[in-house]
Amino acid sequence: MHGRSVLLLAAMFGFACDKATPAPAPPPDAPGVAARSSASAQASAAPAAVNTPLRLKRTADPKQEAGLSFSEYAFESDATAGVAWVVQLDLKQTKLVLAQSKKPGPLAEVLGKAAPQAGAYAAINGGFYGRDEQPMGWVVADGRELAPKTRSGGSGIFLLTGEGASVVHRDATLPKKPPLLALQSIDRLVDAGKSLVKPRAAPPRDARSAVAVRDGGSVLFVVAFDRQSAEIAGDAVTLNAKSTSSGMTLAEFAEVLALPEARGGLGAKTAMNLDGGFSTSMQLRVGDTERRVVAHRATTNALLAAPR
Repeated sequence: MHGRSVLLLAAMFGFACDKATPAPAPPPDAPGVAARSSASAQASAAPAAVNTPLRLKRTADPKQEAGLSFSEYAFESDATAGVAWVVQLDLKQTKLVLAQSKKPGPLAEVLGKAAPQAGAYAAINGGFYGRDEQPMGWVVADGRELAPKTRSGGSGIFLLTGEGASVVHRDATLPKKPPLLALQSIDRLVDAGKSLVKPRAAPPRDARSAVAVRDGGSVLFVVAFDRQSAEIAGDAVTLNAKSTSSGMTLAEFAEVLALPEARGGLGAKTAMNLDGGFSTSMQLRVGDTERRVVAHRATTNALLAAPR
């Protein structure tokens, strides 16, 4: 979804407490994650009183194939109940690429012929786009820059180099050699295993998507959505208009990304928010399992992983 009131909302609410590390830290991020014009209605949503900490509970044994592992979780609190789908990627066995579209569209269209017709793969929606329907931040695919780095594009950059994957602050010192892949988005959620999101940040609830990196270098694709926003038909979930008014708050999402698995989280060392809400999308095929999350609207790019 495209961002319209990001700077205004950040100034009003102080969404993220995200600064680059190590010291000296850059100024706090200008944009706040929850703002996007295609989901502007969410900005007026009042935060619900939540007393029960939100945690993830695995609902089935993981499915594994050729370096990809798919897990399904349930989550519930006093204010929301839903589903999280997580794909873990072993980069020693999988190749990670970025698919870019000329204009926003459904994830399947953005992937096009890049999505494997057989065998394991997983894909998730990418970063935010603007009114011009172009990416708001830095995009690099196969070592070639497709869009420049910007302040409005968010504090987070997901990088893939020959050394592996990482999530860094946009003002961090970057490798001199161009990365194989770069995706900037609004905003970083986790760094050094800790949430960067203030408890009062981004009160509206949303369907969520993120990319994260664990200790050891494995990458996570994560989507989470409230059941009332999901229309289920077979292995496909189509999100409706409630995908920008139901689900996790940003603080809850960051917390479950950072918490250790033993405590109901995903154990991310670093994590970056992707363009969730109306743009939340995922496709996967692992073993005998296929799943699709079809966005209520569109995405402009996507991360795609398949066996090497």
